[in-house]
Amino acid sequence: MNLPMKFASRRARPDREGAGVPEERWVPMPTSTSFPSGHSASAFAFASAVAGTMPGLAIPLRGLAAGVAVSGSSFGLMVTGPLMPALLDAYGAQGWRVSWYILGAMAFGACILCGWLLRDRPEERGAAPLGETEAERLQRSAARPSAFGWASIWQSPVVWHLAAIYFAFGLSYVIYATFFIRYLVGERGFTPGAARLLWLTIGVVSVVSGFVWGGISDRWGRRIALVGVFALQGAAFLLFGSTWAAWTVYASAGLFAVTAWSVPALMAASAGDIFGARLAPAAIGLVTLVMSVGQAVGPYLAGRIADAAHSFAPAFVTAGGVALVLGVGGSILLRPPRR
Repeated sequence: MNLPMKFASRRARPDREGAGVPEERWVPMPTSTSFPSGHSASAFAFASAVAGTMPGLAIPLRGLAAGVAVSGSSFGLMVTGPLMPALLDAYGAQGWRVSWYILGAMAFGACILCGWLLRDRPEERGAAPLGETEAERLQRSAARPSAFGWASIWQSPVVWHLAAIYFAFGLSYVIYATFFIRYLVGERGFTPGAARLLWLTIGVVSVVSGFVWGGISDRWGRRIALVGVFALQGAAFLLFGSTWAAWTVYASAGLFAVTAWSVPALMAASAGDIFGARLAPAAIGLVTLVMSVGQAVGPYLAGRIADAAHSFAPAFVTAGGVALVLGVGGSILLRPPRR
C-alpha cells in the first residue's frame, strides 16, 4: 500500500523559495527511511500471499496460481490510486493521517479474513492439492515426515541464485515505481494529473501480468519466463531514461505493465519446484529478504545518481542495466531442478 501513497503525493508544489524551480524538478536527498520500511513490508506481503498457494497445488499449476495471488496488488492500486488523492484533498493537512488510518484498517481487515478463510494445508479441509495426479498422491502419502531442514535451504546454491535474481528485480523496479511520476512531471513535461493517470493505467493493465507469465512458466518453464520478463522490464527502464521521444514513455509504461508483478509469482513457483511445498515458504522468505535489500538500496542509489547528474534519467538507465545484466543473465544461468 505504500506505492499508492507515494503515487498520490507527487503533485506540483510551490517553487522553492528564491529558486524559481518547481519542486518536482528538485532531486530529493536520499535520506528518507520510509522507502525501505514500506517496500520491505510490501515484499513480505507478496511472499506470504504466494507462499500460501504452494501446499494446495501440484507443480503444473503453481506458476498460474502464484500469478493470480500477486495480481491483487494491481487491484489495490486501482482502488487506492484514486482514493488517496481524494482523501488528501478532503482532509487537507490531516489527509496523510486519515489515509494511513484507512490503509491500516484495510490491512487489518485482510488479516482477519486470512485467519478465518485460509489453512496451511489442503488436508486440513479434507482435500488434496489441486491438479495432483494419482501417482503424485501415492508418492506424497508414502513420504515420511522429516525435520524442517532449514539448513538445506540456506546452504543451497540454488536459493542464493534465485535471491540474486530477485535482488535485481527489487532494485530495478523500485527505482522505476518510486520516481515514475516525479520524472514525468519534473523532466518530461507531463502535468501531475496526466502522470497519475498513466500510472493508474499501468495498475489496471498489470492485473494480468502475474498469471499470464505464471501460465507461461507452467507451460514452457520458469527460466524462459524469467528471461522474458527481465528482458521486457530492462527495455522498459532503458527506454524511459535513455531517450526523450514522447512515444518511449508510453512504450515503457506498456512493457512494465504487462510484466509488473510477474517476478514474485515466478520466484514462488521456482521455490516450490525446487524445495517442495513444505519448504517452499521458508525459501520464499529467504529470497524475499534479499529482494527487500534491493528495494531499500534502489531509491537511495537513484537519489545519489540524480544528485550527481541533475536528472533521474541515468537512474532509470541504471535500473535497466541491472535488470538486463543480473536479471536476464542470472535467469539464463538458472537450471531447472532434476526430478
